[in-house]
Amino acid sequence: MANKLRCSKQAVLEACKGSMGICESARARLGISRRAFYNYRQRWPEVQQALDDELQRGLDYAESQLMQLIRDKDFRAIAFYLERKGRERGWGQQQQVTVHNDTPVQPIICFEKTPEGGGDGGQ
Repeated sequence: MANKLRCSKQAVLEACKGSMGICESARARLGISRRAFYNYRQRWPEVQQALDDELQRGLDYAESQLMQLIRDKDFRAIAFYLERKGRERGWGQQQQVTVHNDTPVQPIICFEKTPEGGGDGGQ
């Protein structure tokens, strides 16, 4: 019986809890092969949903840790956040590519102020 289920759906769902959406973590808790875990994931859409939910929880946790570092005035965390979330205000690296005689020129990495005066562009 090659198709016999080794784990119940409930056991697989329980193993997904706390995995942060990482299949390897859930698989290891069950003590099954990677292939078997992926088969369960395909067979039961609830397993994929549980992994997706755990991934979102992991992202929420990481974001909360980043916000704590920003509150603690960690410069690297502040710069990281501004580069990712503050682009519309002029923060972050902006690439300019110029084409001269149909030949691309290496992008120039620069910081710029926006005309609206948002952010100082890291200067």
